[in-house]
This record gives sequence, structure tokens and C-alpha cells, in this order.
Amino acid sequence: MHVFFTARARAALFRMAKRWKEKARVPETFANDIDAVTARLATAASAGVVARRTGRRTVYRVAAERTRLHLYYVIDDAKQVVTVLQVWSQWRSRPPRL
Repeated sequence: MHVFFTARARAALFRMAKRWKEKARVPETFANDIDAVTARLATAASAGVVARRTGRRTVYRVAAERTRLHLYYVIDDAKQVVTVLQVWSQWRSRPPRL
């Protein structure tokens, strides 16, 4: 499957990448972790946890292990596309609006 990031998810990802680059002891950890979770989505997208289910869609969540981020996404089996809706820190007090 092809993994696509929405503009909102890309903006969050770039903002977090910038912070990791400035403050982390090992800044490449961020890119490595995001690459690993993106590869996992491309091969086993339905392995994520259901975060929200409505009549129209099911939103899944998968964790990036080292960076403590959650990626919220939907799967379109017909088009073979995984769309990442939001990238969110596990440390935030509430889940994102999807």
C-alpha cells in the first residue's frame, strides 16, 4: 500500500522533526522511527488499534516506539492507500480531533 500524509499531518511531522533536530541527543532517531512506522503501515496497515469508528470510516492508530508519537490514519483498500490524518504526541493530554 502507498502511505500518504495529509497537509495537516505533514505540518505536524515537520514541526516535530525540527524540534527533534534542535533538542535531541540523537536527532536521526526521529527520521528512523518515522521511516519504520511508515514501512509498517505500507505492509500491515490493519495491524493498528482502532482509535475511532463512525458509520463512514474507521480511524486507526499506530505508535512510533522511540519518539512516542501516534499516527492516526484511515485505510482505503480499493485504492490501496493509507492516509495519515494526524501525527500526535503520546504526552498530550487529549487525542486529536479527527
